[in-house]
This record gives sequence, structure tokens and C-alpha cells, in this order.
Amino acid sequence: MLFNRLINKRYNSLNTKKIVLGIDLGTTNSLASHIPKSLDNTQTPIILNTTKTPSIVGFAKKGNDLSDIPSPSDDKHIFELLKTNLNVFIGEKAQNQYRLNPENTFKAMKRIIGTFNDNDEIFESYKNQYSNNVAINNSIYFNLFNSNLKVNAEIIAGFILSDIKSKALKEIGVENGAVDAVITVPAYFNNLQRKATLNAANLANINCLRIINEPTAAALSFGVMKQNNDGVYAVYDLGGGTFDISILELDGAVFEVRGTAGDLKLGGEDLDYLIRDYALDKFLSNNNNINREDVLKNNSFMNELLNHCEKLKIELSTTSSSQINIPFAFKNVLGDFVHFKVEVQESEIDKLAEPLVKKTIKIFKKCLKDANIDKQSLQQILLVGGMTRMPYIRKQIIKNFISEDNSENDTDNKLNFKINPDDSVCLGASIQAGLLTGEIKDVLLLDVNPLTLGMETYGGLMSPMLKKNCNVPIEYKEQFTTGIDNQQIVKINIYQGESKLCRDNVKLGEFVLSGIPQLPKGVPKIEVSFKLDSNGILNVTAKELLTNLECNLELITTAPIENNSKQSSSNVDSNDLAWVFENLGLWQLSFKELDLMYRKYADSIHFSETISNEFNELKSKFDQWNIMKNDSSKDAEMVDYFVKKGGMNVLKNRINKLQTDLMSELKGKKV
Repeated sequence: MLFNRLINKRYNSLNTKKIVLGIDLGTTNSLASHIPKSLDNTQTPIILNTTKTPSIVGFAKKGNDLSDIPSPSDDKHIFELLKTNLNVFIGEKAQNQYRLNPENTFKAMKRIIGTFNDNDEIFESYKNQYSNNVAINNSIYFNLFNSNLKVNAEIIAGFILSDIKSKALKEIGVENGAVDAVITVPAYFNNLQRKATLNAANLANINCLRIINEPTAAALSFGVMKQNNDGVYAVYDLGGGTFDISILELDGAVFEVRGTAGDLKLGGEDLDYLIRDYALDKFLSNNNNINREDVLKNNSFMNELLNHCEKLKIELSTTSSSQINIPFAFKNVLGDFVHFKVEVQESEIDKLAEPLVKKTIKIFKKCLKDANIDKQSLQQILLVGGMTRMPYIRKQIIKNFISEDNSENDTDNKLNFKINPDDSVCLGASIQAGLLTGEIKDVLLLDVNPLTLGMETYGGLMSPMLKKNCNVPIEYKEQFTTGIDNQQIVKINIYQGESKLCRDNVKLGEFVLSGIPQLPKGVPKIEVSFKLDSNGILNVTAKELLTNLECNLELITTAPIENNSKQSSSNVDSNDLAWVFENLGLWQLSFKELDLMYRKYADSIHFSETISNEFNELKSKFDQWNIMKNDSSKDAEMVDYFVKKGGMNVLKNRINKLQTDLMSELKGKKV
């Protein structure tokens, strides 16, 4: 207590000061930490308790007229208009208005920050809850009060970060201080989601020193604050909205990430929804005179029930049975108020959680395999995230990754749940901040790229440039060339993901290199460079080496041209499909060369009807196949025709014959 008073006294003597924070921007809750200057010069991070806040933001009218508010130009403009024209509630205050005003109160928006897939189930659930939504540049904004005011996930995150910043400055005792911060994100966040997080920090006027992966931060906290912990560790991080697993090796003061994996659509909130549906079914099965559809349409009650289910889940981590009690929940068909009361056992929750936990176990095993680590080599498994308090999850981790013949003492030593699962990520962010500012020395952190980055080549195939689990920062260059004579323009599409097919990965952006000298195909040399910085932000450069013509794309857009993160729904062998797309792309390229030649002379030479018809028919075929390539429901049909029925050989023979016939006619016309 004396120590804290001395710290506050020291900071209160200053009117302004630059403060460096570690911030855990969570799906469910967010908080900040800080490294104070201690009397004995030790650099130990502390949690700033006043910054702990639910990640929820609500808006309410002030009573002023919103009809004359101009249409905002960008997110920064929107942010300022919202602060000026509406009451903004953050954290617990926003929770209090959630039941009464759910359409203007936003929670768990981290799950959709930087994502724009209209077909995504989670995204659709947000659009259903907030019905007044509009797409702008492929991003989804949620309209407020039928005005020009709107919000998206980044703006919500900006308000949460702004609230954390002001509370942190107040707790430390600094007025009007500038804030630098290290902000944590799920290890499996892609380039767009990381950039969106940086944009949110910018809205809050926070200078983000670094984006750090959450499990890496937790391991950093564990390793720096404990001594003599050399070995290989797994960080199992199951939070409110996402799951991450990272394998790290600690060697003295060196922290090297060996591998990482995860699922951005798997977290405690998913279990909350399962419990809600289960509790509702259980209640309705024992109560008559209640219209199920009416209950489901009652957003206020359904949101309150969801909050009660989250509390129930937490209670069942320490007890075997608990109840949900909501008096005056809703009215039955007779018009009478109903008292909603349901008792739920721990075993019932375990059964609901089983499929979710199985997913995490599968991802964990895959991560170990990719890192070339066997489970016996793990020194410890560190548990991070509030969900890891659940006994069922701990039992499943022990069963799958800790030998059954281990003694109880060995099991306790291998499964580390003694670190605070809620605070370790945030403390690790402060340690990273200390490393960057020089307050902490002699520690080296080597992180990795979570997802393969590459570009589209013939047939819609992914050509990897920076592979998954390569160390960052990193730069890689590779030379490409043109595929058609006199080609002056090259379009480069950038993707992120593990599929061989670009359509199943996330499209990050595209750019065009134009002005390439007119030369035979294969002669121009185009050098493409992928540079990934320590934040996981990608910069792509393309240069034509004969002319030094250059263009680049820093992937800073918050609205990608398209998002193709869906996976193929068919059971087709991915290798067969990749072979079809590659060869189809190559034969289409050959056809384009012939087509250019055909069109060049079409006005001056009367080609035979046979050749003209063949060009038109093949062009129509390629157009049809290109449409089918982007429709996963057609995968089986494509493989059946091109592989099993020999369609690729038929296409090859048609194009070769077309080339022979075309050259013959040109020769006959003495061209």
C-alpha cells in the first residue's frame, strides 16, 4: 500500500507524461497494465485495476435533432460525430442499457473486426441482431437511430481503447498524458484484422508500438516473471471469442515461437449461446401456455438470458449445480408474467461444451505436428483465458496431452493453471512494451507468421511467398514473368491462408503493375517482394527489372475487394481440384494467345466458319468454367469431367488443333 502511494505521489507531481501501456483488447473484457518506476529499480508490470472493463459500447440519444448530421467521410469523422451527438456508454454502463436498447449496444465486436464475409455464420448473427446495417466498401456498418450516424467493429474497439486510456492515466496520476501501447491480438488474426486493430488504436489517439500475439504475451509474462524455466511450452488460450494455441521454446532470455494455430470463431461466447438454447428448451418443455416464437422474438429477454447463462457457466466451474432465475421474464399466451427458472448441472454443461473442446484438441495436435514437437517434450501447458477455469477443459487436456500414468503431482506440474488466466496476456503486453522502450533488457522475442501469405497464379492457385510459422519480421523476393507476348499489364492478387486454391483463402488486396515494355513472353523480369513487419502487417512491392518500374501495396485497407474465406463444401480431393485449376489456367493462357492473334487479323482476313465457331465456343466454355471455379458446389462436376472423363485431354487436343488450323490459314493468306 505504501509502495502504491509512493508511485502515485511521484506521478501526481507531473502534469503531463508519456505513458506506456500493455493492453489486452478482449472479446468479452479488456484491461491494461503498466510498468511503474519502483524504488529498487525492478521492472515488474502491474494490472491497472480501474481499466478492467467489459468490451461493450452503447449509444443513447441526447435529445438533439440527428436529422441534419452530415454524412461522415471516414471512421475518424464518425468517431468524433458520435462523441458530440450521442451519449456513449462503455463497459458496465453499456451492460446496464443492453436489455432496454440492444440494437444500439454492441458487444463482442472483436469477433468481426477486420472481417467482411457476408456468408459467415457469426457475421450473419450480428447482422440479424443489428437489423439496421449497411454495407459500405464491403464493410458492414450498423446504423444508429435512423440517422447518418453509424458504427463498425473498429469504431467500437476505438471507444473501448479510449476508455482504457483515460482510466489508466487517471489511475497512474497523469493528466493529459500521451499514451504508447502494445496491444494484444489472437495469434490467428490475419493481416486485415491486425491492421483494423491498429486503426482502432489510432481512433483512440493511442500510438501502438507493437501488435503482439496473445499466447506469446502470456508466455512472455510467465517466462520473464519466473526464473530457470528453459524448455518447450504450449500456451492453450481459450477466451471469450477466439481460440489460440502456440508452441514456444524458452532458452535463457530467448523466447522463440515454434508454431501457432487457432480458430477465430471458437470461444466462451459460443458456449453461452449453446447454454441459452438448452436452458430455454428445458424451460419450455415443462411449461405450457408459452409461444416459443414470441419468446425468440423478445430480444430483451433473450439478451438477458444470455447474460445469465454466462454467469451460470462461470459458477459451474466451482460448483456442480446452479440456477437461472429471471422474474417477470415475459408474458405467456394468457397475458400473465412468467418467472423463468431453470436448474442446470455441471455435467449438462460439459456435454454442451464437448464438440467445442474437441475442436481445440484437434487444433492443438495439429499445431504440435506442424512444429515437429511431440507432447512428451512439453515442459508445461500454460492455460490462458477465462474458459480454461472449466474443469472439463482441464480434464480433456490432461487426457490428450499428459500421459495417463503420470502421478497427480506430475500432472499438476505439467498443467500450469497457477498463472492468472485473465491477467497474463495483459502483463505480457507490458513486458513487450518494456522491451521496446528499453525498460526491460536482455530478452529476445522471436515470433512467427500465423498464416501463409501468397499471390494468385494460373488457374486461381495460391503461390506461397511467406509460409506459415516463418519468423517475423521477414522479407522474401521472387521473380515472375509475363505469360503473353507484348503483355504490358500484370495484375497481382494477394491472399492469406493455407488452401492451395485462392478462392478458399482470404483476399487481402490487389494492385496492377502497368507500363511493362512490349517484349516476348518470358522476357520481362518482374520481382515481387513480400515484407512482413513485427506487427504482422504486410507490404508488397512489384518491380519490372528492365525498366525499374515499381508499384507497391501496403495492405492497410479495412475493406478488402472480396473475402473468400469460405472452405469448399464438397468432398472432392483438393489435389485433384488444384490440378484441374492449374491446367485449366495454363490452357486458357494458351487460348488467349491464339485469340489475340485471331482478333489481330479478323478484320482483314475472312477466316473459315470452322475456326470462328471454335474460337467462340471455346471462349464461352472458358467463361463457364471460370464461373464454376468460384462455386464450390461445382467442384465434383469439374473433377469428374476433367479428371475422370479425360476432359483435360479433350481441351488440350482442341487447342492444339485450333493452333494448327489458325497457323495454316494465316500461312495460306500469306500473313
